Amino acid sequence: MDIADFEKMMRIMFWGMMYTSLAVLPAMKERRRGRIVNITSIGGKVSVPHLLPYSAAKFAAVGFSEVAIASSMPLLSMNANREPR
Repeated sequence: MDIADFEKMMRIMFWGMMYTSLAVLPAMKERRRGRIVNITSIGGKVSVPHLLPYSAAKFAAVGFSEVAIASSMPLLSMNANREPR
């Protein structure tokens, strides 16, 4: 396990999700509605020692989604590792 493993996991599991979410927000704000669903795994809630790069990327994705939920406008809906509303 080296820094390249972390960079690869972050690129795939965090940056891709974050850039996609941020790319659609302006259009959603303009329409005053929308939904973003970020799907992660239990790896974003429970760390597995031998999967450190994977777990770190999943924790980052969950953290981004939870903060986005807390700070998003009321008209937008985001789900992060939650049961459907």
